[in-house]
Amino acid sequence: MAAFNALKNAFKSTDRISNVTNKLRGGRLSKIGAYFQNIFTDYHAVAMETMSDIRDHPIKATIYISGLVVTGFLLRTNPSEESFYENVTENQNTIVTVGDAIRNPYSNAHIENLRTCINEGVLRRTSFGICSFMWVDNFDSNVDLFVAHCKPLRVGWLEWKERIIDFGISNRWWWMYKAMKDYDINPDEWKETMPSINIIAEK
Repeated sequence: MAAFNALKNAFKSTDRISNVTNKLRGGRLSKIGAYFQNIFTDYHAVAMETMSDIRDHPIKATIYISGLVVTGFLLRTNPSEESFYENVTENQNTIVTVGDAIRNPYSNAHIENLRTCINEGVLRRTSFGICSFMWVDNFDSNVDLFVAHCKPLRVGWLEWKERIIDFGISNRWWWMYKAMKDYDINPDEWKETMPSINIIAEK
């Protein structure tokens, strides 16, 4: 009798496990599995179509892939506002090490102007994903005056292009880079010595 009861209980346990399995098959886990299977099927179909299109139109595919690679590179190397401030500090320290006689006045004036704007807190950065612009605002962001917060009095897009002070792309702020190109060459230095050279030449 005890053996019969044990066998009966075993069959009941088997039936319960079967019921739970059937519920799981038609329940949430089954739906989740079907969802991911559909996603995999869709991506697999897209991948196969893409490979087929690449084989049929290699030139077009090369142009698209190159565009994506270049865009990704520019997105990754879009310079930040912090890098701009670091470049200003580094360039200012570089110019200080050059004597007044050979210091380029344009380079010095450009960096001094940037330093003044930084101290006044009026520099702003606008990013377009692949490149950035540094421009001069009317007020410091901490100024709590009416004119500083009044929307009609803010710098508009037509005026904004005239406020641009640097252009950054590919990990470089190009206007500052151009201004520092001949920072240790003073063109006025030769103008001062030219009269003496002419006199010696005439003799």
